[in-house]
Amino acid sequence: MTTAIEPKTAAAKPTEAPKPAEYISVDLIVPSKTNPRRMRNPEKDAELLESIRSGEVWQPIVLRPIKATAEDVKLWEETLAKVGVTAAAIFGAGDPVHQLVAGQRRWEFSKKAGKLTIPAVVRNLTDEQARKVQIIENDQRDNIDPIDRARGYAVYRDEYMKARKGQPGFSATKCFEEMATELGHKPRTLYQIIALENLSTDSQVMLRSGTISESHAVELCRRSQAEQAQLVEWIRIQPEVPSVRRLQDKIRGMDIAAEERSRQPKLFQEHKKQRRVTASTPTPAPKTEVRKLFQDGGKIADQRLHKETPAPTAAQLKKQVQEAAKQAEKMRKAQRDRERDERIEKKYRAAFFAAFASKARISSRLLTHVIPNLLFEVWDIGELPIESFAQNVLQWPAPKKGGLYSHDEIRVHSVKHTRKFTGNLLGALIVTLNATPSEAEKLARYFKVDPKKLRKQAATAVAEEERIARTPRPPATQKEKQLYAAVVAANPLWAKLRRNGASNPEIRNTLKVLMGNDGGMHSQELGDVCYMGGDNPRVWLNTVVRGKKPPTLQGAALVTAVRDLLKIPEKGDVDA
Repeated sequence: MTTAIEPKTAAAKPTEAPKPAEYISVDLIVPSKTNPRRMRNPEKDAELLESIRSGEVWQPIVLRPIKATAEDVKLWEETLAKVGVTAAAIFGAGDPVHQLVAGQRRWEFSKKAGKLTIPAVVRNLTDEQARKVQIIENDQRDNIDPIDRARGYAVYRDEYMKARKGQPGFSATKCFEEMATELGHKPRTLYQIIALENLSTDSQVMLRSGTISESHAVELCRRSQAEQAQLVEWIRIQPEVPSVRRLQDKIRGMDIAAEERSRQPKLFQEHKKQRRVTASTPTPAPKTEVRKLFQDGGKIADQRLHKETPAPTAAQLKKQVQEAAKQAEKMRKAQRDRERDERIEKKYRAAFFAAFASKARISSRLLTHVIPNLLFEVWDIGELPIESFAQNVLQWPAPKKGGLYSHDEIRVHSVKHTRKFTGNLLGALIVTLNATPSEAEKLARYFKVDPKKLRKQAATAVAEEERIARTPRPPATQKEKQLYAAVVAANPLWAKLRRNGASNPEIRNTLKVLMGNDGGMHSQELGDVCYMGGDNPRVWLNTVVRGKKPPTLQGAALVTAVRDLLKIPEKGDVDA
């Protein structure tokens, strides 16, 4: 069975401490050669360009310092030319510049909109860390292109393998296991994501257009380019897009046909060899023929050997026709026998099923043989995490590595805990694998299962998770405590923004109101902190001198710090 590629999950981000945003010249920023995002959305691009022209970039981009190469100079000019900016780079090979890690579209359109600087967070990242940030950034997008995603994961895998080459015990399998832990995926999901690079051009078009799902694509990418072309054509001529299971049946049929074709040459060679052996065995000639062949001192006297083969007589032609008719009749008889055998096999299977259905009972022996296979099928689908009922219903021990069971763990527990299999579990597995969600809910009501109640409980649990995620964390460091006091974090206005979400301008306006035109405080616990609201909110930490020292936080950096400290989601990320 095929795993539907699992949804995006939260992955562990690089451990470097966050830094405040600063304004960097757009002319000294070079694009990344490994940016996984290639596909563009013209409508979104137009909206972003207009937003930057009329305002500014509110979300800082992520950069890392590097020394420019000749390739970076060329890539800088080519990238900007694609968005309509024709200019020569003002830096050369060996000059210190910043390389984009995340935010290429914001940089491109800032340059096109005529902006001189752009807010950015500069981080000292290795190649591997930069690829990881790009993957995480790309995974958080709703309109992520699956082929771009596969390309980004493949680059990160290559960097990961290169950095650990020569380590004792490190292998490709271990590479995927460690990457899965870091990126929040299962190892088999990483295999499937990267395998999408093997899709043919037509298969990629169908996947990007939404004609087929990623589960279809996983099945296709395992086949050769020629086989993918056949399967794509087969999908196109279907009245509707076939299910993944139908696609798997089609592939199995192709494999069976290919195996039969591969066996034909071998059978032909064996038949040909047998004919040669038969033809090479001489037939003893009658003694009278031997005497006719050798006369005159051993010279060949039979002149028939030197004459051309005469035309067949009428009798010979009649015999050939009779032989051909007999051969055709044999073939027709063989075809009738095959059709008869197929009818017998169908009737046998029907009779076997009827007889088995009248005798079979739900017993421990039946469940022991059936349920493990169904568990593996559910596990392979990837839509239903078996960990929940495996631990609660079957009392399996928790996964060794936490989170998810491995393939071997499921096999071992399926054999070891067979006595805990019940008819209830068998029924649930059958319905899960063979019924649509609406059909399953109708059937569940018959067994006094209330889908509405369960859905309400799930919604309540998710709401509680969201509430916890929006609850501001207590300030941990001295600077966070000072910022907490400066922005009047206990004011109810912030609670309202946490509930409804807020844009950057809304946070700036709230800072403008709460911080006032001039303010500061000093205490033994907090130390010194000064702040100023107005049109440009600013905060000075660990100082009482304003004007002589640049603000610690202002503009986009201040908004980002407040959003992170007070857990204020973006506008539209929560239900108002």
